[in-house]
Amino acid sequence: MSNHLYEKIGDPLAKLMKECGCVIQACYKYKMFGSHNYHPNDQNKTPNYRLVLNEIEDLEKRIDELKIYLKSNVCSFEKDGICYAEICTKNINCGAKNEKGFPKYDKVY
Repeated sequence: MSNHLYEKIGDPLAKLMKECGCVIQACYKYKMFGSHNYHPNDQNKTPNYRLVLNEIEDLEKRIDELKIYLKSNVCSFEKDGICYAEICTKNINCGAKNEKGFPKYDKVY
C-alpha cells in the first residue's frame, strides 16, 4: 500500500509501475501462502486477500492519475474517445502542417 509520505514523489508513470509491482507481490503472497493467511509479524493480521484488494485499489488510483496526466499533457484534443496529439519529434517541429495546411495530428490512444 502506498505510503502517504511519498505521495508527491515521482511522475504518474513511475508511480503506476511501482504500484504494478506491489500488486504482483501481493498476488504472489496470496498464491504461495493462501488467501486467509497473514504475515506473522502483522499485528493487524490482515489476510492476503485483503492485501491484494488494497493494492488493486491503489493501482486503480494510479491508473486514473496517469489517464488525467496523459490527457492534460499529451492530448491536443479528443474526439469520439480518441486522443489526438500534435506530432512533435526531432525531425518534425511542433506546428507542422498537413497537405491541406492544417496542424498535423496523430492518434495517441
